[in-house]
Amino acid sequence: EAGALIEEDRLTAHRLGAPVATRIDPIAPRLLGGARRRLQRLPGDVALDAVPTADCLGDTGVVELRFSVDGRSCGLALALIGPRGRSTIAVDWLTGAVVVKGGGRG
Repeated sequence: EAGALIEEDRLTAHRLGAPVATRIDPIAPRLLGGARRRLQRLPGDVALDAVPTADCLGDTGVVELRFSVDGRSCGLALALIGPRGRSTIAVDWLTGAVVVKGGGRG
């Protein structure tokens, strides 16, 4: 679901012709989609590890993954680690492409 939320923000920025940002709080852990202001809280047994570029860091330590109209982003790597395994989400800074991998154990 996290990957779908991020991809929705990317596509919305392109469609509306205006920048859109996904806010990621690794401490809470939760994601807030900018397109629909949809909040996704992660289960308590899932850890969120975010590795943003310097351009994605917000003032309060919250990551602001911004998508521009042409699809570019500030770039990010996320790892979601829980009892069912590890998933990664990578967002390319140049193309804004969102790639989700994993979900299995190990």
